[in-house]
Amino acid sequence: MTLRETLSGARTQARGASRRPSKRGGGVAKLNPSFPELVRPILCVSSYLSLSFIHFPVLCHFCHIRRVLLFPFSSVPPVWGEGQVDQRNESSVSPGLRDAPCHRLNALKKGGQEPLLSGSLRTQSSRYKEFINMGAFLDKPKMEKHNAHGQGNELRYGLSSMQGWRVEMEDAHTAVIGLPNGLDAWSFFAVYDGHAGSQVAKYCCEHLLDHITSNQDFKGTDGHLSVWSVKNGIRTGFLQIDEHMRVISEKKHGADRSGSTAVGVMLSPTHIYFINCGDSRGLLCRNKKVHFFTQDHKPSNPLEKERIQNAGGSVMIQRVNGSLAVSRALGDFDYKCVHGKGPTEQLVSPEPEVYEIERSEEDDQFIILACDGIWDVMGNEELCDFVWSRLEVTDDLERVCNEIVDTCLYKGSRDNMSVVLICFPSAPKVLPEAVKREAELDKYLEGRVEDIIKKQGEEGVPDLVHVMRTLASETIPNLPPGGELASKRSVIEAVYNRLNPYRNDDTDSASTDDMW
Repeated sequence: MTLRETLSGARTQARGASRRPSKRGGGVAKLNPSFPELVRPILCVSSYLSLSFIHFPVLCHFCHIRRVLLFPFSSVPPVWGEGQVDQRNESSVSPGLRDAPCHRLNALKKGGQEPLLSGSLRTQSSRYKEFINMGAFLDKPKMEKHNAHGQGNELRYGLSSMQGWRVEMEDAHTAVIGLPNGLDAWSFFAVYDGHAGSQVAKYCCEHLLDHITSNQDFKGTDGHLSVWSVKNGIRTGFLQIDEHMRVISEKKHGADRSGSTAVGVMLSPTHIYFINCGDSRGLLCRNKKVHFFTQDHKPSNPLEKERIQNAGGSVMIQRVNGSLAVSRALGDFDYKCVHGKGPTEQLVSPEPEVYEIERSEEDDQFIILACDGIWDVMGNEELCDFVWSRLEVTDDLERVCNEIVDTCLYKGSRDNMSVVLICFPSAPKVLPEAVKREAELDKYLEGRVEDIIKKQGEEGVPDLVHVMRTLASETIPNLPPGGELASKRSVIEAVYNRLNPYRNDDTDSASTDDMW
């Protein structure tokens, strides 16, 4: 069968996609489960015969267009067949275009032929599996959380991470109070947001700090470091660990193609050093306002776009070569092999931006580090206000971080979520009046849920979506700023579940889509 005939068959199957009613009512288009089986041989043939590097992206784009044309008004993602998971382009990586690495671009620029893809059919199969799983979603979010907390150097911190809707957990984090080389009064915190796998994120969380503190800018200083030495040492540490991971990856025959953003903060007794590489973000709250926040490294940023184009790449649909949604990251070695360019001149740069801020004992209140799964649904001021309101009702920083990730899930975040909260001595303290308001709000919401359910009468118990939408249409006093009603979803759901023991768990527990 020719490629054209196979594509024609795929079109026929796509046109015949059946429609079945969703659990929430209404017809929702469902993709014929056999459709991936038609695409599979095309992917394998395209890769194995090493067609022009543009054919594979075009094929993936064709498949995506087909879905858009078939399901333009779907409120839930198409079903790819039992036991499989949904695919969307919300990941940092667009799967179709990762198979156009730099060595192909280099060969084409030199006027030569594109080299044949190396590797066995098993390798091609693993890449197909990577294509299928990249950016995939579960049927229900995984809401189990990893927590930690600690204190020292006049700091308190708490953290929370949750897998959410993603098929894999690719985030990692670091929290260290007291650094080596005479830096006992220093601390380091970071969040790593992995993509296309968790290997780079995990390796960085274990080894990045060592690469920073072991280079010449930090060694032999007895804790007396200039601002320039700290900033240069951090930059050197990032470049060193990136090169180290490249060597490891090459020894594995290029098996690891993952990458990770990184956002961190290094605290000395006199300065705060914000570190950013990618689109995770950190902010400082000072005097109850956002005093500083890091800038996301997006391919569409003018300076980032200029570097990408100088390296022979392009920015399409706000992605590097139409694929990667960040312009700086650790790992991602497919984008770091342009001949004649240094490590900071590649399509994707591992160089962090480092910002120094003098500490203010009276005014500094807290720092937030979070991956884009948080920032996708909450703005800087929103999150700052929400954290402030939570710190007035509890001094448990793990609880505050858990409320952040839960609220972001209920606001519609589809990504992994990780957040680290670092509090200074001047952070907000628990206020009795705020605790009282919170208790009154919870009691009010419990009463309203009971009223909504009783109002239905003989019609039966309404679903949780109906309850939430009814509450969202009302003016409810004293909702947490920034979090609003979404931050009270757990309270509402607890009452609903108590009053409706025969609920459909699958529908109620995962119905964050279309909630509002």
